[in-house]
Amino acid sequence: RCGRLAAAAPRPQRVVAAASFQAVPKRSLAVDAQVARPFVAPKAPTPRNEDEEDPAAPREKPAAHELIPPPTSLTPAQAVAATRIILDFLRFGISGLRLEHIATPATPSDPTPTVEEQWGNALQILVSAQALCGHAFGYDASPQGVMKFRTHLGGATNAAPADVRAELMRLDREIWHEILLRGCGLAPRDMTVEEARDFTAKALAAINDRTAIAERLKKRIAIIPDGKDKQMQAWNCVQQEYHVLQRELAADAGYAGDDGFFQLQVGLALHGGDQAVLHSMSASLHSICAKAGLSAPFEKGFTEPRNQQAPPNQ
Repeated sequence: RCGRLAAAAPRPQRVVAAASFQAVPKRSLAVDAQVARPFVAPKAPTPRNEDEEDPAAPREKPAAHELIPPPTSLTPAQAVAATRIILDFLRFGISGLRLEHIATPATPSDPTPTVEEQWGNALQILVSAQALCGHAFGYDASPQGVMKFRTHLGGATNAAPADVRAELMRLDREIWHEILLRGCGLAPRDMTVEEARDFTAKALAAINDRTAIAERLKKRIAIIPDGKDKQMQAWNCVQQEYHVLQRELAADAGYAGDDGFFQLQVGLALHGGDQAVLHSMSASLHSICAKAGLSAPFEKGFTEPRNQQAPPNQ
């Protein structure tokens, strides 16, 4: 009897084992294939060219001029503000300090600049001040950007009312007087528009009789090293040759000596907006370039020294 009771009693160990066996699922063939797959080493990254951009590298934030296009015009109020800024640069900024050293050699071993070179240095300082001012208004700090800035200044001057145009001309006179005072230590001399027309016409007529200008200019340009600014340096040589010719004729016009030459240049600059004066000066520069076999100064490759529509300081 005891044996029959023991045989009929449940066996928990077998039940637990059967339950645990049923709880574990069988692995599929796909899982077995994954486990049995051999190890494959990762591929090395493909080398990139030096010019190729690394996609993982941090990208620099674009500059403001890359996001905002340059201006297409200036209002009369902006023209007045820009002209005042240029004047302040010459009076209170580094541009004024540079004007005081236009006669100082670049290095101690260099010779003292000639009068024509000193005036060229003063003009370059003015252009630098214009470029700095134009950049603040959104123009590119390049020769093309300065030319566009000048052109828009001239357009704003032409479109301005009479009182605003008079204010622009007053500021323009102060700019040239400041250049004469800080750079040369001289007071301005009054020149009428008739005197400016007569002098520039005589200079244009004298160029045809000066064969030495072409030979001297060719020699100076031949020693200029090749580079992207070679044409700019050649144009500076053309301007200096024109200044040499002006200095030879200045005594007959009552502007003798170094001081007279500087005062003559300021007087001509103040009348640079006159059509007759502008035509004579432009034709003179064209003639000098033609004698030396260069392209005309207003063509591509040269920086335009004065725009027809711009106020005199442009």
